[in-house]
Amino acid sequence: MSQKYFEETKVGFQPRQPEEPTLEDLEDQEYEQISYEGSDDQNPSSQEAWGFTQKELVIPYLLNGFRPEMEAKAKDLNLTCYFHETGSKKIILMGEAHDLESFVTYMDGLAQLMEEKNLMTKLSLGEFTQKEIPLTPSFKHFKPLIEKAAETMELVIEQSQTKLTVYGYERRIKELMAFLFEKENDYGQGQLLDQEINISTFHRRYLKDIQQMAQSLGLKSDFGYDMISVRGPRKPVDKLVLYLMSLETQAKKSLFPQYWDFNDNNPLSLIPVALDSPEYQLVKEPFVRTMRNNSSVKINFIQRIQNKYLMDQYITVINKKMEEKPNEPLNRMLLFHGTRQNQPDKIYANFDTGFDLQYAAYGSYGKGLYFAKNSSYSNGYCFMTKQGTKQMFLADVFVGKSFTGSMTSRVKAPEGYDSMSANGEFYIVYHNFYSYPLYLIDYN
Repeated sequence: MSQKYFEETKVGFQPRQPEEPTLEDLEDQEYEQISYEGSDDQNPSSQEAWGFTQKELVIPYLLNGFRPEMEAKAKDLNLTCYFHETGSKKIILMGEAHDLESFVTYMDGLAQLMEEKNLMTKLSLGEFTQKEIPLTPSFKHFKPLIEKAAETMELVIEQSQTKLTVYGYERRIKELMAFLFEKENDYGQGQLLDQEINISTFHRRYLKDIQQMAQSLGLKSDFGYDMISVRGPRKPVDKLVLYLMSLETQAKKSLFPQYWDFNDNNPLSLIPVALDSPEYQLVKEPFVRTMRNNSSVKINFIQRIQNKYLMDQYITVINKKMEEKPNEPLNRMLLFHGTRQNQPDKIYANFDTGFDLQYAAYGSYGKGLYFAKNSSYSNGYCFMTKQGTKQMFLADVFVGKSFTGSMTSRVKAPEGYDSMSANGEFYIVYHNFYSYPLYLIDYN
């Protein structure tokens, strides 16, 4: 072993510098220092007596993966070791002769063990053969993984349109087949689903896109009004569901108010509107301009109300109206609303209805929800707080197609209309989810 793996030379003593040796101190600049364990080298004569020696060992390919173990063994034997990484891999050892011999014995035993293990592995591989494996439609999705696995197992594969021919040792071919089966199982092949997926009003404008996505995923699909029936493996079905969710999110966001904070994940938030922001001016300007004696009006604060559940219901109604009347313009307005003796939080903190017709009184034009263009009108119906301030809403209202003819007492808008309007001064809606309390204004 010693003649096969190393050459031995005596090393003359050189006084140690105060600093530990660097790579430049070595003859070969490509040596990598792993550790430095020295003996009492302050006495040159003692070093010679102990047989301080350098050995260079060629690392057999069987031990290429055992560098950490060899480093640990060298450290245990109080040896300094370096690894030569270019060309044939070598380890350079420096230390006492008997410790170096112990390391050589260790490498001999380790190499013999690996040779025996490699021989046993070869005996268990079986005959060199070939196997034809039928291809499934899902093979294309994980073909790169199969090719990589075959390369690792030292197998040669050839692919035709219907089959995969594999050349190699029998045992490894079986391992590749097991790997292939595992990927098929993960993909869901052989477990085809017949699934019905609900679609909302937000999806129907994208039906062509959804159909193209289903086809690209290899799914058979059948579209109904509010449902899609799909057939295919689980993973493509799951991908289609995720695509539908992304479409709905995209469609909803286009209908949310301009300054909505999508990073706020709370079900309900009252967000103060900054005084110097464009959003503050959006609310303040019409409020002050349309208030009588506006020079005496003082706004204490403005809060944006983010009730995710109410907003979701509101924009769902709007989207449905857009679907029913695609050629009519979407007509949403910011209008004022006073709640009289009703506390505003009873409206904006309600996750079910918000503005509720159930509690609406009969007004001049029937039982409905009244919203004013002028803040002075809603000021007559404002809510008085315990602190003596006044409060009213600036609401996001879907007025749609508004009836402006003869105004009579009603409980719903005339046929073909979404609201009623009294000369454009105020609007009446007869649906709980045609309005949303967007801003709360506290003022004196």
